[in-house]
Amino acid sequence: MLLADYGAEVLKLQNPSGDPLESSPAYRVWNRGKKSVALDLGEPEAQRVALKLARDADVFLESFRPGVAERLGLGYSSVKDFNPGIIYCSISAFGCSGPWAQRHGYEGLVSAASGIMTDQTGVRAGPMFSSIPLASLGASMLALHGILASLHVRNICGIGQQVETSMYQGASAIRSPMLPEADEISTFHTNNLLPQGGLPSYRMYPCADGKWLHHGCLTREFWDKLAVALDLLDLSIQPEFESAPSGWSTDQDRESAMDLIGNRLLERPRDYWLSVLAEADVPAAPVLTTQQYMDLPQVRHSSLVQTVEDPILGEMEQLGMVIAFSETPGSTRMPAPQLGPTHRRSAGVTGAHWGLPWRVWKQSEGQQNAQASS
Repeated sequence: MLLADYGAEVLKLQNPSGDPLESSPAYRVWNRGKKSVALDLGEPEAQRVALKLARDADVFLESFRPGVAERLGLGYSSVKDFNPGIIYCSISAFGCSGPWAQRHGYEGLVSAASGIMTDQTGVRAGPMFSSIPLASLGASMLALHGILASLHVRNICGIGQQVETSMYQGASAIRSPMLPEADEISTFHTNNLLPQGGLPSYRMYPCADGKWLHHGCLTREFWDKLAVALDLLDLSIQPEFESAPSGWSTDQDRESAMDLIGNRLLERPRDYWLSVLAEADVPAAPVLTTQQYMDLPQVRHSSLVQTVEDPILGEMEQLGMVIAFSETPGSTRMPAPQLGPTHRRSAGVTGAHWGLPWRVWKQSEGQQNAQASS
């Protein structure tokens, strides 16, 4: 999706039986800007068609289990014979080789094995399931970086190459700042099992209207400002709170502070408190849904929301451009495709037969000699 948003012509090879996610609105977002062709890669003729499509491509991206692309005749060595300058990117679960290469690679399994679920705070001691697919998100970013770096090299040296990454590597990359202190994080979590947060001034609270806000007071200066804004001066002057906001002699003192703050916030609706806290320079934010986030004035100002006319669902508000280029801004040129035309044994194998470009990534003429990272 990101490559398509920023100028790539993306051709998605799909099974003729369709995609089980195709009816999901999320599918319409992930696949926007792409074209589609249906190929049963179990058929030798379809494999030859795929190779001919790759002949004029810049990037070939696959995410089969290791060894599957090779068995289909679409491994790097086969594609490279047709197109020596190809950037061939493989995304696997645990890596393309090694003792875990052939293990099942679902997001939950990779997250569990990578330590993500152990580091997740929950309502009890022990690991907790993480619903955010961090391993997959990390892998996608690594693949994007690898593809752009390889295109940069090819633009300079004319050399294509294979890029490999995995969900397991993605899990490590997205958590790299946390890894050096993982033991300390685990110890901290055992003392902070409350779902809304373990520190009185760095947690979520409900307000009188049932809406929630989050405080972010991590210094004594902000703690004292919070005490004044809420008219709870005991938080600043009582000895049991002298080490606040991050140091607590007992759990009872910490829970007492939570009760004071929580009970006060229940007296008024959230908008009132957000106004009071902003005027007092107290770090705070509303706890919103994703849809409410997309409606924030700052998000709209940053063009992070766009309207796309989808042939299946009609007018959709979707995530907009997440990277802003001053001279080469991205854009969604077309909605997600419906299942593309199916290759038949009797059909020709020219791009003109389908009316589709052959290039998975095709730089425009004005970009041919530019750096790929631009």
